[in-house]
Amino acid sequence: MKWPSVKSLWDESLRVFIRFPLQVIVSLVALLTSYFLIEHNSSHVVQEYLTRLLMVCNLTFVLLLAADLFSEVHALKTFKKWALRLFCVLAGVFLYFTLRPSMVSADLYRFILLAFAFHLLVAFVPFINKGNINGFWEYNKVLFIRILTSGLYAGVLYVGLAIAVSAVKGLFNVQINNDIYLYLLTTVGIGFTSLFFLAGVPVDFRKLNEGVHVYPKGLKIFSQYVLIPLLTIYLAILLVYEAKIIINWEFPKGMVSMLILGYSVFGVLSLLLIHPVKDQEGNGWMKLFARFFYFMMIPLVVLLLLAVWERLRNYGITEPRYILLVLAVWLTIITAYFLISKKDNIKIIPMSLCVLALLATYGPQSAFSVSAYSQKQRLHHLMTSTDSYSLKEKPAIIKYLVAEHGLTALQGFTDRKSTR
Repeated sequence: MKWPSVKSLWDESLRVFIRFPLQVIVSLVALLTSYFLIEHNSSHVVQEYLTRLLMVCNLTFVLLLAADLFSEVHALKTFKKWALRLFCVLAGVFLYFTLRPSMVSADLYRFILLAFAFHLLVAFVPFINKGNINGFWEYNKVLFIRILTSGLYAGVLYVGLAIAVSAVKGLFNVQINNDIYLYLLTTVGIGFTSLFFLAGVPVDFRKLNEGVHVYPKGLKIFSQYVLIPLLTIYLAILLVYEAKIIINWEFPKGMVSMLILGYSVFGVLSLLLIHPVKDQEGNGWMKLFARFFYFMMIPLVVLLLLAVWERLRNYGITEPRYILLVLAVWLTIITAYFLISKKDNIKIIPMSLCVLALLATYGPQSAFSVSAYSQKQRLHHLMTSTDSYSLKEKPAIIKYLVAEHGLTALQGFTDRKSTR
């Protein structure tokens, strides 16, 4: 095995910096922020600011990566490329000053939704109106394997360094602060992982579209003999449960919605994993699964919509229920699309999810506006009622509104007017 020289490591790091300069800088800012968090672990105020900066660095890093990939594929000129980068940085600054996850719980959902949307954006942005499905699949396969490899290498590197530090402490009686392990963890987890991942981001997208690619044997074995059989077992359980509901004529339990969504997510993931080889000879089990998956989703989608409707009818909309409703509707549309459409366009999956996640973040249609309106309407309806249900629900709604949306959410229920 040939170990990389210092020069080769330097050249590779320089290549990454030239291609992704702002991502490297954002990673460095995140790394320094993590160091400050370790140093100031007793100050809650400092921790709040630093944690928020760390979260925004994550969003900015991914958004910048999507912007640079879009610029490369569309061969944007230098001015347009840097204008797009500047927009991403300004978006990060805006999010830093507007998101308050430690004060308003709704902002934590916003961060999760934005992170989800930006990661999906990276998955398809080089193939917007360009490239074929096989190139899109190969590109995401490369990213997926690179992420797994980065995690594996980072884990081995951290364990090795941690053991080395422990050996020095034990053998030479050297007094080393235990914070060294946190410093090592952040250095490897943020610094090394970021650079290693960026180094593996595909460069030649034309080659991805035109080349003949080898399907990973391990991935094929995992999909065909582990993932798909497990999904088949869960499908049988859900279908038997649905038959039980029909026989007893009762509404489904709330937990069934999570089970159906879990099955759907892993089912769609399986279809994406086996997409290039499902029609090849010797892959009959894969072909059968791909052919009947969306047909079998029809009764599950009906069951999911019933379960969601039952929760909304009784308790109104909250952020988790909004997301659940959106996913149920999305799953219904996706199922109908792949059953009707003759095009096997798998790009529509990450693209549609990205759009929905962004729509759910800000605006009157967002999860937060709709949820606040729904719970305020429930509270208005219950204010004049004195039955046991109302007495139980009113404190719960007030607690929810304050925790998720702040005290201003209750302003419409008071007679006192603002003097400003």
